[in-house]
Amino acid sequence: FLVLFLAQGSWGQLPASWGGTASPWINLDAKICFSPRGGCPEAILERIQAACRTIDMAAFALADTTMAQSLVCAAKRGVVVRIVGNKGSNCPSPKVAEVLARGGLQVEKKKTTGLLHHKYLIVDKEFVVTGSFNFTGNADTENRENLVVMKGGDVAKIYQADFDKLWVLPAYIPCPPVNEFLNRMKRELAKWVKQGVITQAQADKILAGYVDAA
Repeated sequence: FLVLFLAQGSWGQLPASWGGTASPWINLDAKICFSPRGGCPEAILERIQAACRTIDMAAFALADTTMAQSLVCAAKRGVVVRIVGNKGSNCPSPKVAEVLARGGLQVEKKKTTGLLHHKYLIVDKEFVVTGSFNFTGNADTENRENLVVMKGGDVAKIYQADFDKLWVLPAYIPCPPVNEFLNRMKRELAKWVKQGVITQAQADKILAGYVDAA
C-alpha cells in the first residue's frame, strides 16, 4: 500500500524511525526507484550534484567511485560533506578511500553497538535519500534493492537528528591484529627485563599467558 501510494506521485504519510524511537506521521513528497538498473545511482548523483550547502551520509558500504568523486566535487564547490560509515572494511572500499582522500574527505568510523546498517543521505537539510540500496556497484547491477528520495524539511529534521547523534559518537579504533599485539608485547617485556623491572622467567610467563589467550 505504501509503495503504490507513493509511486503514484501523491503526497503520502510515512513513519520514520531513528535512535530507537518513532516519529509522528509525516507528509512528504517522494520518488521511488528499484534496482537492478532502475535509476537508483542516477537519483543519488542527481541530489549530490544539486547540493548547495550540506551533505550528510550514513553508509553501511561505500564502494562506488563515481559517487565518491561526486562527493569530492561537491566539497570542492563549498558544500560541507560529512560521512559516517560502518566499521567493516568495505566502507569505504580501498579505491573509494583513495578518491575521497585526494579530495580531502574521509569516512568517519564510529563506536556503535552492532552494525551501522544505514544507507541514507541528507542533502541541504531538505532531501533525504534512503532505502535498502547500498552505495556500491553491485547494488545497481546485481541486487534487488529499493531507493526512496524524499523531499520535505520535516522528514529531513528527523534524519538529521539521527545523523547528528552518530557524528558525536567516539571514534572506532580497531584492535590490532594478534601477531602485531604479541610482537609489541615482546618488545615491551624485553625492555622491562633489560631495565631490571622483571626477570626473563617472569617475562616468559606473562607472554605465555597472552599466547594461550590468543
